[in-house]
Amino acid sequence: MGIEGLVSALRDEAAREETALLAAADSRVTEIRAEADARFAALNDEAGRIEAKCRALEEALRKSAKKNAARKRLAAAEQAYAHAVREECRALFRNFMKTPAYAGFVTEQYKAAAGELETVERVAADAHTAAALKNAVDNGVVVETAPDIVDGFAAYGPRGRIAIWSTFDTRFEKAWRRGGPAYALVIAEVAQHGI
Repeated sequence: MGIEGLVSALRDEAAREETALLAAADSRVTEIRAEADARFAALNDEAGRIEAKCRALEEALRKSAKKNAARKRLAAAEQAYAHAVREECRALFRNFMKTPAYAGFVTEQYKAAAGELETVERVAADAHTAAALKNAVDNGVVVETAPDIVDGFAAYGPRGRIAIWSTFDTRFEKAWRRGGPAYALVIAEVAQHGI
């Protein structure tokens, strides 16, 4: 074999190796492309699931916000009706305070406080109640007008201990605890349906 034969054989061998390398590279590119396509499809599916989950969460948040807003409006309406009831009761009580029967009522309330406390040293009251109590309290008990006491009185025992607050607000709170829950249902119904 001469040089030309050797060069020709080397060229043939190089061409075969090049063809084999190109075939191997082409096969590997096909594998890589298939893996990339599969990975892309999996990522695309995952992105679709995440987007669907986000849409569902956004919808749930929107519905929740709508429900919360409705609850807040209802609670505000219930609060407004309850406040209106309280203020109507306060107005009725203040009308009662202007009647002659109020002096007897306050006297009975004072006697109950004095019985509970045993010793009353002083009574703080609004101006109208203080005037009604002047003749009802025992000698030596100071009856004073207090600007922070509204619609009733507070009886103080030895060393300034409060025996009882007998004001509209304290009586209303006690009455509300007993009957308020049932009335609150009526208020809620009125607030919800505007009856």
